[in-house]
Amino acid sequence: MDVKETQQVEAYLKKLFGNMRIRVAPQKGDAATVFLGEEPIGDLTADDDDDERSYNLRMEVPIGESTGVVEDAKRLDVYLKRKFDNEKLRVTARPRKLDSVEAYLGEEFIGVLFLDDQRAGRSYIFEMPILGMDLEPNAG
Repeated sequence: MDVKETQQVEAYLKKLFGNMRIRVAPQKGDAATVFLGEEPIGDLTADDDDDERSYNLRMEVPIGESTGVVEDAKRLDVYLKRKFDNEKLRVTARPRKLDSVEAYLGEEFIGVLFLDDQRAGRSYIFEMPILGMDLEPNAG
């Protein structure tokens, strides 16, 4: 990703989350690192699928011991609100799904958090898709 592209994604994320401390730094190829202040919080990858540029924000959220998807959703809700300093963020359990929860900003669906218990210590992986059209000046 080039600097202009990362600036567009950064502006979108700042506006979406209402947090001016978000930064996006380009890496090699179609990748970037997302920071909140000085803390790296996730990775951003770009993809050209069907001649349309899209992006995916991937962020790992460690939770330690899980007590079930409903309790995990509550803990993730608190974590994301604090992390992004935004009370409009909310995490809810998904009907009939025990391996993931959904994230919303107000009423807008923004992504899914998937349970990752393959490594030592459990965590959720936050996956947030960003479409190229989301970055257009008149979007949103």
